[in-house]
Amino acid sequence: MVGRAPVVIGVGIAWPAEKSKMSLHQRAKKRAEADAIKVRYDVDFGSATLTVEEQGDIVDAVEVENLPDAFDQGVDEAFPQDEPQRSELQNLSELGFDTDDAPIPQSKATPRPDPRAWTLQQKQAIVENGYAENVHEAKAMLEKSILKENAGVVVVASWAKHYRAARDEGKESDEAAMVANEAYQNAKAKQPA
Repeated sequence: MVGRAPVVIGVGIAWPAEKSKMSLHQRAKKRAEADAIKVRYDVDFGSATLTVEEQGDIVDAVEVENLPDAFDQGVDEAFPQDEPQRSELQNLSELGFDTDDAPIPQSKATPRPDPRAWTLQQKQAIVENGYAENVHEAKAMLEKSILKENAGVVVVASWAKHYRAARDEGKESDEAAMVANEAYQNAKAKQPA
């Protein structure tokens, strides 16, 4: 595909008083999609006929010699964006939100630049001890830890025990990870070098 994809906007309205098995949001979304398709493909399929004059205007091939080669120049250089990048504040303002005194919320989490490769044994140790329901949950827990990816199964299970205890007390996942990380650092500091 050359250039930007075409964008068509459809409007869907649903009333709460309507009887349907679909939710209000689903009805409105389905109607908006149908409206967008009608706008995009405004063709009367059954009665389309071409006159002799119109048939001469049909193009059978397109010359592509003068198009920029995206592989040689890079996609951004070959197809520059028409509009400059907009900030989140500009987008919110355009949508009608009051942006005069409201700061843009920033994410509390600091994502790690590269996820660590936890072994299946480490994740299974957490699941088998009942600290997580499955290995995916165990991996998500371990990503919040300060453990090295080559940590032993006993160390991983111990960290998960502290994490689960904090979660059971009602702490959020990030707070529980901080508790478990502190417990790990305290235990590591007590070990003789």
